[in-house]
Amino acid sequence: MTELGRNIKKLRERNNFTQAEFARILDIQQGSLSDVERGKVKTLSDKLEKAIKRRFGITKEILIGEEADIDLINIYPVFSGTYFGKTNSFKISKKKESEKICLPYSENIDFCFFARGDSMKDKLSDKSISDKDMLCCRIVENIRHGEIYLLDTKEGIFVRKITEGDNDFFICTPLNSDYKPHTINKSDIYSIAHVITAISIKHL
Repeated sequence: MTELGRNIKKLRERNNFTQAEFARILDIQQGSLSDVERGKVKTLSDKLEKAIKRRFGITKEILIGEEADIDLINIYPVFSGTYFGKTNSFKISKKKESEKICLPYSENIDFCFFARGDSMKDKLSDKSISDKDMLCCRIVENIRHGEIYLLDTKEGIFVRKITEGDNDFFICTPLNSDYKPHTINKSDIYSIAHVITAISIKHL
């Protein structure tokens, strides 16, 4: 099996598709897909390359890479102060199926969401988060002092730099100095997710 075949099979299996289902999604014959997965075909056809890129956002370069780690991550419509049914330990809208994005090397990411507002924007900080940045998060039970977290709380859902306060409180600090830090009781927190990285979305 070639790296190309192995990575296409990995993409299919990680998303729970049979060969027949995957072939139908990509608009190719199942036999053709089987040939690619088994390594009988060592290059991508233009049609298959475009179909995978359009449907999953994965480029040819990722598929032929020897260390490609392919997964689809949920992008949830999480907004500060909104409450919906709980999903994956966070209050997520169940009104419609979440969008998905392909992120290579995504083993440490549970979900993504788009930031809102400028409370975490600081041009002088390498952890600055701008409005509409896509944040990649990992659900955790404990915090590391001074890291950025998404908190699901009685007060709503928000992103802050978190440090330990007195007794049973966390100190939640915005990076934007126009906003004031505040404390929150640990018992008022439903779930915590570590913000692993922020991806800026730029329209050209």
